[in-house]
Amino acid sequence: MLAAVMVAALLLSGCGQTTTSGGPTEINMWSVWTGTGGESIQKMADEFNASQDEYKVVVTYSGSYDETLAKFQSSAKGSRPDMVMVSTESAALFFDNPDYYIPIDKYVEADSYDMSGIYTNLRASYTDSDGKWQCMPLGNTVVGFFYNNEVLEKAGVSAADLNSYEEIEEACQKLADAGVRYPFILVSNSIYYTFPMTAEGIDYVDNDNGKSGSPTRCLLDEEPAASATTKYFQFIKNLAAKDQLAPYDLAAADTRQMFVNGESAIMMATISGMSAIGELSNWELDFGFHVAPTISKGVENLGQCTGGGVLFLGNNGDENREKGSWEFMKFMMEPENTSAFAMATGYLPINQQGADTAEYKAFVEEKFPTAKDAMEAQMATGADVYNAILPMFNDFHQIVMDYMAKVINEPSYTAEQATADMAKDINECIELYNMSK
Repeated sequence: MLAAVMVAALLLSGCGQTTTSGGPTEINMWSVWTGTGGESIQKMADEFNASQDEYKVVVTYSGSYDETLAKFQSSAKGSRPDMVMVSTESAALFFDNPDYYIPIDKYVEADSYDMSGIYTNLRASYTDSDGKWQCMPLGNTVVGFFYNNEVLEKAGVSAADLNSYEEIEEACQKLADAGVRYPFILVSNSIYYTFPMTAEGIDYVDNDNGKSGSPTRCLLDEEPAASATTKYFQFIKNLAAKDQLAPYDLAAADTRQMFVNGESAIMMATISGMSAIGELSNWELDFGFHVAPTISKGVENLGQCTGGGVLFLGNNGDENREKGSWEFMKFMMEPENTSAFAMATGYLPINQQGADTAEYKAFVEEKFPTAKDAMEAQMATGADVYNAILPMFNDFHQIVMDYMAKVINEPSYTAEQATADMAKDINECIELYNMSK
């Protein structure tokens, strides 16, 4: 009962015109962040509010990404938040439901606002097929793996050579021979399959990987997606069979501790986990981050798609509140704010200007030099490199994770069969989503 009352109160907090008589227009922002990330956002809101008297941003914690999305979907037009924070993956659901939001391109064009400093891979994910901005990038993370330099060096392995899953498998054998208990940690997440596919330039759904329209079918039963998927499943199956894969059901805190302790050498992760590892090791561990590999050895890595969350303008039919929200978005994109948020969360800055601040440069130099590699990879990424845009992402995500677990846990279940079965299930989830529209 209490939870229902709290949800109702949260939904009502975004309702209607909130301009007080003679006072500033209130802008309601839903945020998923607590801790240092939440403190960073609140500080930006406080500074913005103090810098002008036309608008007042009120930041409300809205729960996890999933909770926030559910609350937003149950909100009627006019009672939505003016700004809502959603995951990169959930952005596709907004794109497919244009009544949810106002594309920020409306204000980018009106203000002739320069978005060119934002990294190309972010632009690829958050613009439409005509290059028009739909939402504002907030977090900026890339997928790849952390590596323990000391453990790798003892086994005669160079992180610079780990550019594909095939090369990682070869390295894991050397690490096992050198006595490393679990050479490789694979966390239960579909991104460790999809990002390498994207790095190879392989679409896994139709309609330009979802960019030109909601997908109507997956491509995992066609080439080259079928062979690449089978090879990925075979990779994790081989490691599991050789006992070189850490237990698949471990909690994130346990895998990080295992990595810091030197019980593992390579851990799939997003770069935003950097702060947690650094703090867990008191910043004394010699570790680095390598961007998402390809699946096959010798294949060109076309670039790094992105994650990390975005801000949408809620469609409430109130241009004054829209304009105030846009003004705050611009404030958040100031270099000192993008760099401060990155340092508070472990994300990368969303733009080169933020990466070039003296504070962020010192942070990288002192604590995480390989962040430069990730930013360079983002800068080198083409505008046509992005993870599939999937309005039915939650179902897709669960299907991939289920087959990853099945391949690992069932010795007789082949990689070929997993690929065929997963293609069938994903096609069914796409069909069900499109039927429900």
